[in-house]
Amino acid sequence: MGVENILEYLTSRTVQLTTLVLAITTLLTYVVVFREQVALLLSKLPRPLAQLLSNISLVKYVVGKHAFQIEFGQQVQKAKGRAKGIAATVMASRPMPVPNLSREPGKQTGRDLVLAAWGALQQIVYDACTASHMPLTPATRIPEAIRRLGNANAINEEIAYLLNLLYDLGQRLADDPGLRPQEGDARSYKELADLVVDWMMLSVLAWGNGEESKSRRPTEVGGRFVQPQPGDPVALLVGISGPVRGQRFAMAQEHYRIGSNADNDLCITGDDYVSAHHASLRYEKGSLFLFDQGSRNGSFLNEKQVRGTPMLVRQDDQIRFGESVFQVAEAPTPQPTRRPPTIVH
Repeated sequence: MGVENILEYLTSRTVQLTTLVLAITTLLTYVVVFREQVALLLSKLPRPLAQLLSNISLVKYVVGKHAFQIEFGQQVQKAKGRAKGIAATVMASRPMPVPNLSREPGKQTGRDLVLAAWGALQQIVYDACTASHMPLTPATRIPEAIRRLGNANAINEEIAYLLNLLYDLGQRLADDPGLRPQEGDARSYKELADLVVDWMMLSVLAWGNGEESKSRRPTEVGGRFVQPQPGDPVALLVGISGPVRGQRFAMAQEHYRIGSNADNDLCITGDDYVSAHHASLRYEKGSLFLFDQGSRNGSFLNEKQVRGTPMLVRQDDQIRFGESVFQVAEAPTPQPTRRPPTIVH
């Protein structure tokens, strides 16, 4: 017996209203799949009854959204409590505050904040697998990648727990466009996601190529660079294309800001596609990472766009902002100051 026959049967009989409402409400759980069919069937019912059923469906939807908001906030707060040790580790290794990788929270909805952070988490998991020489296929899902990282002791149980929880919450949000977390909970989610990304950068990406590092120069081990000192830059950015072609820029700070504004450490002029505060390079415990600062046209490492997750930079890599292309080169070894010869009389 089809759905239409069931409705016709129920409508033609004088059954109790509660029984009718229960039966139709159960049927409405299939609205997502049979939306047009259900709308057609409701149109054949008496108007008061159709209106009643529509209101019941709306109440269930609103209650479901509110329940998700409560659960989302509770899960995020629980995760924050378990992340205190990880936060202490990251803060102890962080030479300065992490630059903001996206637009200001006030310019984004809570949903946008969560989905952007969720995307960054997925990218860092895949990058960690690559750095740990774990083969992946397009069919490899994030939970499986997290499990592999845990089995290889690349991440600990707390990180695995946070990754799985944050991924699941983001997946539920992505699956239902109608869900909206509270703004405060969304910002807490983003802070947690940023914390996990930082931990993965420091503990997995920066050290994930130990075997490869043995064959590299002393100044670079698995993407590692010498810590910048006064007069001894961490690297050189050599302009190879665009307005910066032929110019050389020494990165002498641990946090190197790049953009068209004069307050940047590297001010790019003559390139209309470079934002005021476009990107930054950050030195972290021997490694160099490229961040995009919410630029209009993106930042690219070897023509791969930097999105939510910062990317590990190596010598000879190419970095592009707008039409300006740089090659990362080893900084020259500082020469000892020559003293004038001593004249003996």
